[in-house]
Amino acid sequence: MTTKIHDVFLELATATTQGAGDNSQNVATTAFVQALLASSASANGYVKIGSIILQWGTGPLTGPGTRNVPILFPVNFPNACFVVIPVAQWQSGQNSSLVEVEEGSITQSGFNFGVANAGSVNGSTTPMWIAIGN
Repeated sequence: MTTKIHDVFLELATATTQGAGDNSQNVATTAFVQALLASSASANGYVKIGSIILQWGTGPLTGPGTRNVPILFPVNFPNACFVVIPVAQWQSGQNSSLVEVEEGSITQSGFNFGVANAGSVNGSTTPMWIAIGN
């Protein structure tokens, strides 16, 4: 009995999606690949590469001395957020403030952003950040 080309393509087209930890040589379906490389390319977005998730975003306009501004990640980290790197974009006024992640605030769903007052400043900033986790 010979295998027809049509039967081979039909078998590939209906292959079952492999589990996330599958290291076999089975054919990966489109759904499997899309799940491994999920993304949202927007101002507040993320990219999933295997088990690692890289996220980025912005928050509301803040002034010097503003503390505990809640920032939610675009998607929750299933296990843990390893690091948040805060930065800020200067918007107006005099600005020599230090931006920070508030102590103990990093969770799987977000963190609290703060702008420390560094002297007599009256400027405003837009919080910006990058987070990495799994």
